[in-house]
Formats: sequence, structure tokens, C-alpha cells
Amino acid sequence: MKKYSVFVLDDAEAITMLARSALAMYNFEVTECNDPVAALEIVKSNTFDVFLVDIMMPEMDGITFLKTVKEFPVDPKTRFVVLSSKKLTPEEEKEIFSLGAVLLSKPFIPRVLVEKITELLQ
Repeated sequence: MKKYSVFVLDDAEAITMLARSALAMYNFEVTECNDPVAALEIVKSNTFDVFLVDIMMPEMDGITFLKTVKEFPVDPKTRFVVLSSKKLTPEEEKEIFSLGAVLLSKPFIPRVLVEKITELLQ
């Protein structure tokens, strides 16, 4: 059975730790980062099956981060999940969906996060 890799990016360490803990319990390989600029350096030299990205971060928002990632060579099977704790504008939602990402609200239930990511990988 393949061990899937998930890249978790959120400026809140509590969120990345919660996501890592939940996903690791289900045998996902997790890489986490709390800085979007540093995250781009990690992404340049690694491949991931799923990106789990917060929308609101300092220095670079999640939409801009995903647009930048999509400029790298990315496997077409790679999945994208955007986390948001705010009510998004219709334009933001449209942009997220145009990137092929799904939206998940924060706070999230760890089991629901694992189920959503597992579902995306099937």
C-alpha cells in the first residue's frame, strides 16, 4: 500500500501540529511548514500527493502560494485543499476552485480532515 505524502502549510503552528498528528495516525507522510516563502523552497525539491494550505497567511496568501506551486512541475494527480476560517468572497471561492482545490473550514475535525484527504486520493 502506497504511503501518501501531504504538505501542510499554515502560519499557526497549532494547526500544522494538529493536521500532522491526525494524518500521521493514518499512515500519511507529513511535511509541515509555517512560512509560505520557506515552503516554496521545500516544494521546489520535493513532490507531494496533497497540499493542505491555509488561505490567510502573512507574506503570501494561500491562493498565491498555490498559483506559484502550480508553476512548478507538479504531478497532475496532486490534490489541493485550502483551509479557511473566514467567510470567503465569491471571487475567492471561484479562484480556489479554478485552481482545482477543495475548501475545508477551520476549525476542522481531525477525522473529517483525514476522510476528505483520503477521498481526494481515491
